[in-house]
Amino acid sequence: MNSFNYFFTAIVALFLHVNASHAQTIQQPLQLSYIELDSLLPTYYNKGTYKKAIPIVQIAIKKAEKDFGRQDSVFANYIQWGGLLYTKIGQLDTALMLSIQAKNIHEKIFGKEHFKFALSLNNLAALYSEMGNVDLALPLLIQAKNIWAKARGTDHPDFAYALNNLALFHSDMGNFDLALPLLIQAKDIFKKALGEEHSQYAMSLNGLAFLYQNIGDVDSALPLLLQAKSIFKKTLGEEHPEFAVFLNNLANLYSEIGIFDLALPSLVQATNIFQKTLGKEHSKFALSLDNLANLHSSMGNFDLALPLLIQSKNIFQKTLGKKHTRFSMSLNNLVDLYLQMENFDLAWKVLQQAMNSSLGTSLKHTFSQEWSENVIATSFHSNEHIDNMITSLEHAYWFLEKDTRIEHRTSKQIIVADLAFTLLSKARNRVFNEKDKLRMLAKSDDWLQRSLHLLSPSKDNERAFHLSDQNKSVLLLQATRSENAYHLGELPKSLIRISKEILRKQSELQAKLMEKRSAKEKDSLLNELNQINQEISDFEKMLEEKFPKYHKLKYQPNDAKVSDIQSLLDKHTALLQYVISDSLVHIFLVDKQEVRWEKSLISRSKLKEQISILHNSLSTYTPMTQEEHAYQNYTQTAHWFYQHLIAPVLQNKPNICNLIVVSDGELGHLPFEVFLKTSASKTFIDYHNLDYLVNHYNISYNHSAALWRENKEAPTPMNNGQILAVAANYNIRLSSKTANTRLPSNQLLRKGLPPLPSARKEVETLQKQYRGFFAFDSIASEKIVKEKASEYAILHFAVHGILDNKRPVLSSLAFTEDNDSIESNFWQAHEISKMQLNANLVVLSACQTGYGKFEKGNGVASLARAFMYAGASALIVSLWQVNDYITSEIMKNLYKNLANGIPKDQALRQAKLQYMDSVEGSLAHPSFWSPFIMIGNTAPLSIKKKNNFTFYWGTGLLGLLLAAGLFLVKKSK
Repeated sequence: MNSFNYFFTAIVALFLHVNASHAQTIQQPLQLSYIELDSLLPTYYNKGTYKKAIPIVQIAIKKAEKDFGRQDSVFANYIQWGGLLYTKIGQLDTALMLSIQAKNIHEKIFGKEHFKFALSLNNLAALYSEMGNVDLALPLLIQAKNIWAKARGTDHPDFAYALNNLALFHSDMGNFDLALPLLIQAKDIFKKALGEEHSQYAMSLNGLAFLYQNIGDVDSALPLLLQAKSIFKKTLGEEHPEFAVFLNNLANLYSEIGIFDLALPSLVQATNIFQKTLGKEHSKFALSLDNLANLHSSMGNFDLALPLLIQSKNIFQKTLGKKHTRFSMSLNNLVDLYLQMENFDLAWKVLQQAMNSSLGTSLKHTFSQEWSENVIATSFHSNEHIDNMITSLEHAYWFLEKDTRIEHRTSKQIIVADLAFTLLSKARNRVFNEKDKLRMLAKSDDWLQRSLHLLSPSKDNERAFHLSDQNKSVLLLQATRSENAYHLGELPKSLIRISKEILRKQSELQAKLMEKRSAKEKDSLLNELNQINQEISDFEKMLEEKFPKYHKLKYQPNDAKVSDIQSLLDKHTALLQYVISDSLVHIFLVDKQEVRWEKSLISRSKLKEQISILHNSLSTYTPMTQEEHAYQNYTQTAHWFYQHLIAPVLQNKPNICNLIVVSDGELGHLPFEVFLKTSASKTFIDYHNLDYLVNHYNISYNHSAALWRENKEAPTPMNNGQILAVAANYNIRLSSKTANTRLPSNQLLRKGLPPLPSARKEVETLQKQYRGFFAFDSIASEKIVKEKASEYAILHFAVHGILDNKRPVLSSLAFTEDNDSIESNFWQAHEISKMQLNANLVVLSACQTGYGKFEKGNGVASLARAFMYAGASALIVSLWQVNDYITSEIMKNLYKNLANGIPKDQALRQAKLQYMDSVEGSLAHPSFWSPFIMIGNTAPLSIKKKNNFTFYWGTGLLGLLLAAGLFLVKKSK
């Protein structure tokens, strides 16, 4: 849905210090005084009667030129007025000439640090953006913001204007996460400086609402728009063109949520206001027609929609040109309508025009591989152009679906889907924030599903597998490659340090803003975040320009080809990869010999239901439950999973004994070890003799095939070969002296943490047998861990894990409260992810460390993944709350197995089997032994044992020497 998300132009009257209250009619225009001119111009401007102001500004320019000359500030001010007014009436070429002239004069008169020069930059940037020249707009906006901050201060409305303009630019480019804190900060400044009844405060609400709508938060957007509409109606009236902007945005929101009876009158009213105030040749009028046409199309009124779309397209072509994003957008809307009307000939004709408009060049659109490569090679002007091209590809896909006259339709659809997937990757690499990247990954998933739907398991196995892996853990893979890119891309060490530090700072500020803090604290944090976001944006652009090798290495595509994977697999190992769609589950098996691909007919809703049943039967089981019901519930569901997700691809594979699982969606919340190969007896309960998958296979997990390959080929981390093990003490409380350094929410959380006596024994057992650093009580603190973690081969945390499912970056490991004035002793996921670890293995002997929210294209957001971001090559983590004592028993056996040189996945499997052999009855339930899973590199590792033999031999030798000494003393006497 289209919207009126324009740059805000500052109300010039504020800068020219004129009084807009003396409105009057013009009797003798040429005899107007400067006082009268300075009254009329802002009056007409603020009322939205821009056309009436044009002859006035022409008179003012001529008068000032005659009286003061072309290099005077009065002349420059009127020139600037002319640039604004010609922009508003759509005469952009004239506006550009005047705006550049005003900027140059202001620079010469006032210099580059004056607020009037900043105003010139701001208006010129808004004009460049309107014309589609976004590359020219951004540096001007940043420069203007910095000048206003220095000249006016960061609590002045002028600075808020600059923040708004910069935010709306980022929003247009798809950097919503950069835009949001800027808009919030601007809104708060306007509220404080101008009050809640000011039109500019209403505009800031409108911009914020539009952004919320873009990120799918309709509940936040609607009340802001309603409030903005009410303010604007009261301050500027219902005949103002900016009021029509509010009506359009509100109508678009109503249309999006399906309330057409409220949307239609708003759009009709807005269109009439634009026609009356701006005329039928203005781009705002055209955009309003476009929105009205789309609404009629949604309601099935095609005959009403068609002439409106044609009219708007023609206006955009005339006013903005054929390469402007609004022109290509209007063409796309027209294509969509023709497709709905099944007028394929006209749809095809307009579709070609739309694609060429987005490309900025003329291509013959054949949907061939050569055509696709030409599109990919195009240097798109902005992400808006890419977005419009992807919309065109969406229409091309359905055009090929519906027009039965076309030959080889399916193969052409596959090319279209692959191209859209690639362009989304291209757009994703242009944005800097993780949330914006995740939104694009969700769109990529839609195109992946289309490709998999079209490809055939009988002949396209390798291609389908390669595609499926391209949208798995993409951001984690990029983070992993960043380290290599830093060095192979020949970045100086000083720039590497800067890059890591500003990213760490950004992550810290984003996390702090999610916590409960005072309004004053949040204002300060917002300001810091906006500054650091701008630093990152500038820094990334600089790296892209000056170190293209680094940029290419960091953003190289996920290219896990089947041949690469097979070359690293041994004959006993297979990789299982899953992709969940709405109606089925795609299952891939890759081993040394072949690629198998099966489509299991399970709907997404059915799969989620079964996952929930199995996870609940494991995570909530206690021996006091209704045993017969619990047994049937578990065994039936566990066998169902084997039948539907394992058996279809593992048939006739007797030599396979190692499985690497790359799951999808909520499947990542299940340990595959508990699946049952054969159905269980219904006559009696016996957890010992069930046919668990763990009895047959060593199972490890990974985030993607590409990550598995990178991890497999990565050099062994350089560390001391020892263990850093931590057992926290939750009886040590916060002192009153340092209480003000802790958030109230953290203090409350700590009070609810029960002791973990077996966790201490667990670490004490390790301490007796292995070399390393073993932290208890006040030494088991966040500060100590951060100082030492990068040195050790194995990190073992026997602590509480705190899961925050709504805000995964705030999930944490809870350490001992040591009353440190800086560290909170809740080591949060965002902090962990910015560490640089060299660990061969991280063992999170804590609750729910592998559980979290699933993010399309990036896997499960958990504490485990945070350690992968930090560079850990392997992890052992839990999927639900674990029993303290049983965990310590499994860990004891795990380390014995690891110390004997057994691969990590086998060591964990044997520890589980050893536990089952040691217990009876319901204690063999998989709830107790299966929560821990192994992620990452399975290779054996070396653990340095304490040499007890040397100790005892040395003690004995010392005793002999003492005895001999005593004997000699006696003899001499």
